[in-house]
Order: sequence, then C-alpha cells, then structure tokens
Amino acid sequence: MNPLVALAGLVGASTSNIPTTLTMDQAVQIAQERAFSVLLQESAVEKQRQAMYQSAAGLGPKLTFNGTYTRFDQSAKASFGGNSFTVSPIDTKQLQAIAALPIDITGNLHRLVYASEKGLAAQRETLLATESNIALTVKTDYLTILRAKAQVAVAQDSVTSNQELVKTTQAQVKQGVDAKIDLLRAEAQLAQAQGTLLTAQNTLTLAKETLNDDLARPIETPFHVLDVTKPPVLDLSVSDLTGIAAKDRPELKAMNLTLAQLAAITKATEQSNLPSLNLSVTATQNIGAVGFGGRLQTATAAATLSWPIFDSGLTRAEVKQARQNQAQAQIQLNQEKLGISLELQQAVSNYQNAQSRYQVAASQVEEAQEALRLAMLNLQQGEGVYLDVLNAETTLTTAKSGLVTAQYDLWQAIASLQHAIGTDSLPTMAPAQRIKIVQ
Repeated sequence: MNPLVALAGLVGASTSNIPTTLTMDQAVQIAQERAFSVLLQESAVEKQRQAMYQSAAGLGPKLTFNGTYTRFDQSAKASFGGNSFTVSPIDTKQLQAIAALPIDITGNLHRLVYASEKGLAAQRETLLATESNIALTVKTDYLTILRAKAQVAVAQDSVTSNQELVKTTQAQVKQGVDAKIDLLRAEAQLAQAQGTLLTAQNTLTLAKETLNDDLARPIETPFHVLDVTKPPVLDLSVSDLTGIAAKDRPELKAMNLTLAQLAAITKATEQSNLPSLNLSVTATQNIGAVGFGGRLQTATAAATLSWPIFDSGLTRAEVKQARQNQAQAQIQLNQEKLGISLELQQAVSNYQNAQSRYQVAASQVEEAQEALRLAMLNLQQGEGVYLDVLNAETTLTTAKSGLVTAQYDLWQAIASLQHAIGTDSLPTMAPAQRIKIVQ
C-alpha cells in the first residue's frame, strides 16, 4: 500500500472519531490529546523518563563479553632436553567475560538518580501546564464561536425585522400614509443589517477554522457547538484564590521540582572528586594452543579505588556553574510567582467588570424592547413618527449585540480565572442556568 494513502487513512480515521457536535469540555479534551504543543511535551516527558532509567542503570551491575584474536609474524619455539615445545603460538584466540559492579561509597550515584526523578516529575508538571494553556486557548476560541454564532442570530433577526418593516412601509407609501423618504430610510437600514449579517457569518466561519486548528485537524472540518450555560455568580476572595494558585498551578510545581533537581546535581558535582569504588570479576577462556606456561582458563577479581587528586580547577568551575543554574531557577520561580499573582489580580478584576457589564447589558435589552414596543404603539395610534421606530429597532439590535458580547466576555473572564488559579473548580459557584436572549 502507498504510505501516503495509509497515512491519509489514519488521519481520516482519527478525525472521524471526533464528534460533529462539540461541547466545550469535549473540545478541550480533544485538544489536550492532539495538540502539537501537548505532543511535544509528552515526548519531553518520555525523554526525561529514559534519562532517569539511564541514571538508575549506573547503580546496577554490568556484564561484558569480549572476543580477541591475535596473530604474530611467527611462533616462538624452544628446545630443552632434546624436546622442542612452543613458547608462544603464532596466534591466540581468547574469550573473556567481565562482570562489574559500582559501589556508591559517596552516594553520588543515588543522588543523580534522585535528580533525574525530580526532573521527570518537573516535566510531568510542565505537561499539565501545557494542557492548561491549551485548555484556555480552546475555551477562548470556543467562546469566540458562540459569540459569533449569537451575533449571526442577532443580525439575522435584525434583517428579518427590517425586511418586514420595508414591506409595511412600501404598502403604506402606496396608500399615501408614509412618505417616500421613510421607505428609503427603511431600505437603507435593511441594507446595513444585511451587511452586518454577512460580516457576522464570515466571523463565525473564521472562528470555527481557528478551533479546528487548535484540535490539530483540517481547518475545513465541519462541526457544531453547544451553547454554554448562563454565567455563574462567584463569591471571590483574592487571598483564597492566591492560596489555590500557589497550590495548584503546575508551573510553580514544576519549578520547585526543578530546584530540587538542581540542588541534587550541585551536591553531586561538589563531591565528584571524592573516591569511587568498582568491583569486577573477569573470566578468560583461551582457545587452542596457549604456549609455554599458559592456562586455558583464568579467573580474576579486582577492587578498583579511584580518587582524582588534581583536575586543574575543573570541578571547582563545574560547581560554580551548577550553583548559577540554581540561582537562575530561583529567579525564574520568583518571576513566575509574581506573574501568576498579576494574572490572578487581572482575572479577578476582569471578572468583576464583565459581571457588571453583563447585568447592565441585560437591563439595556429590556429597556430597548420596551422602547420599541412604545414606538410601534405610538406610530399605530398616529402619535409618533416613523424615525422613532427605526431608531428603536437600531437600539434594540445594538443592545442585543451588547448582551451577547457581555455574556461571552463574562465566560472568557471565568476561563481566564480558572487558568490563573490552576483548576476548573472555582469556589462558591452559584447554580448556573441557561440564558436565552429575548427576541
């Protein structure tokens, strides 16, 4: 089978497993499984896991087999008492097995294993941080789709209302009730509403393509989204949220683990010039002639103590370098803590502002609906003017659009708050209900 065809089949199969109607949670889950940034970090985790196994292997025994064939230019022979014998054959064949075991008398080998374990744990926390970042991105793009979808509905309602208004005005102009200028105004407002609808539809298409990119699938893949519930009301305490962030943010966990890893590496570097002990057993099997005094089989055991005395300042420089690595990691940790604190403060402020705007926008929709009702009633009773109805229609459309923006801005603020504290579980969340934009 053609490899390209097989690859296309695999991609198609993986894409077909994704539901055509996505909730926000489903979109987040899919992105966390397929996003390129997540896959790269998963590879980094696996790479560090193998590095840990590599360090652990330094503590275990090692077995080596060697085979040697040596040929000389000629053999060496000697005579004694009238007898001739071979002192050294022209060639030798030898098999050798060597078993070696390091003895960690300074604890440095175990210290390096500990450092690798901390490095693996740090990479896992970094993976969680990457998944948290992609979750925020997906939530943002999902809400962008919902916002665009709602704006399309508002624009479509505006077009429908203006179409009815144009029909009514045309009839009244024919009857001589309204002036021609009223019809021109109605037609101009209809054209503007149709332009707004087209813009909203294009925005929705682009938003869907962006989410497909987040999910690492072809951007033209069709799908539908489900609306979110009414934004909940949160009772926020900055001090409580700060405590949650300090405990749950994976970036902070990863940096603290990295500090522990670097501390162990620094300690191991400081003691790298201490003595090391290695035990070994060697078994040798000679094949064929071995010459005078040779043995077919030999076995030896050795204990090797190595102690570097002078290294021209190499260890001292490595220790200083390791300490600077620690210092840099501590600076980065302090910077990250400050950045998270700022992110949290901004998220709380954005939520409070968005909550206020949402309440105001809901009130504005109610007011605009009542104003339109009164304008239509006055016009029907001959007490109003046609321009009041057009203005009321425009105001209601603007108010509905503002409510849509406020609603999803509030959800965006909640998503940012969840990311800032490192968990989706926000404290004292009020029960959520679905919101319906009144038509």
